[in-house]
Amino acid sequence: MQLGILLTYRCNARCGHCCVNAGPELTDVMNEADVMSYVDQAAEIPFGPSGLCLSGGEVLLYWDLVERILRRAAGRFRTISLITNAFWATSPETARRKLTALREAGLTTLVVSTSQYHSEYIKPVRVRTALAAADAIQLPTFVKCTAPANGTPVDDLLSVIGPIPASVEVDSMTFLPGGRAAELPMAAFTFTSGIPEGACPGSVMTLHPNGDAYFCCTPGAKSEPLRVGNALTSSLADLVHAYYLRGTFAVLREQGPAGLGHRLRDRYVDVCHLCASLMADSACHAVVEQVSAAREAATSAAIADSVITQLQARAGSAGGEA
Repeated sequence: MQLGILLTYRCNARCGHCCVNAGPELTDVMNEADVMSYVDQAAEIPFGPSGLCLSGGEVLLYWDLVERILRRAAGRFRTISLITNAFWATSPETARRKLTALREAGLTTLVVSTSQYHSEYIKPVRVRTALAAADAIQLPTFVKCTAPANGTPVDDLLSVIGPIPASVEVDSMTFLPGGRAAELPMAAFTFTSGIPEGACPGSVMTLHPNGDAYFCCTPGAKSEPLRVGNALTSSLADLVHAYYLRGTFAVLREQGPAGLGHRLRDRYVDVCHLCASLMADSACHAVVEQVSAAREAATSAAIADSVITQLQARAGSAGGEA
């Protein structure tokens, strides 16, 4: 399964577009015993491609804890990644030493996040140093860049950071008006007209520092209809089962959020913005619950019919043998 652990809301930056409102003043961090339990449980879930991602906040403010988590997870997931702003890349030697230690602990993929908002706190040279060090030790790396529609374009930002090693994959991203970004002017967002089509682009179970579990990693993930439970009171296996059985998530997987209601705007950033907007609208909850209940009833009936069919087949087979 794909598991995202949002280790902390603490960050040494306070970016204007941050979807979780992270900042230096926050002290939330997951209990280490809980993190290790989540890693162990996720590694035992047998279905689906396995992946683990550590994010925040800035996870490498807790470097020793991250190394211990990586060692616990090493060899038990197909990919183990972390997202960082590269504040720690103070020199080529330091960056290479630190990344080597993380790779030896179990890290398989480095993700460096940057934007014009990051640049207010993290010098672009540190991003360049981190990317060069990752390239030198052949650690697969992505750089995730985002830019407001009314700000510095991604290409200009990359040229300031550059040169970007050929081995580094660049992912240009939009961002949504959620979290701290909700305070930005509408001119900062890239909207397209009409209703975005398509199903949920990714089902990652994201655990927040308090144990709340959401099968989403966008700002909309903290809407109650998308909360599947709490990992401190339910096993990860039970939360995954709830995700596959609950009607709301089935609709999002198969139809996308356009099937959940009619309180729609005339434009959105993308399908995730559509979903987050609907889930945050209290007037949509009744529609969501109706769709979910109908889907769950249909799923339960299908399971019951399947069980009955199997029992009848077994009974017929036993009668024939007699």
